Amino acid sequence: MHEYHKIKSNIAGLLLESGYSEDKPDTEIGYCGSMHCIYASGEKRFMIQWDGEEGFGSVESWQGDNTWVMLEPIVPEGTEQDFNNNLTALCQVVLAQL
Repeated sequence: MHEYHKIKSNIAGLLLESGYSEDKPDTEIGYCGSMHCIYASGEKRFMIQWDGEEGFGSVESWQGDNTWVMLEPIVPEGTEQDFNNNLTALCQVVLAQL
């Protein structure tokens, strides 16, 4: 499974349980396999993305006024253990924002 889909399945699960729905489905945004999608609930939004050129996934939170803020940590390619550890930490950050 592509790293993007691993990140999305974990983060989207949290968002769906909290009443979010997919507002913009998977969209390829680059020639290197970059993708993103957006989940929304009212005015709140989260963008799940994969940067294929740089080799990392992340989640951004909509702040309004045309501003997105990247949540930390990012989830870089690497060993499966590092990937999973960073993904677990990112899930906790997203949960704290819900």
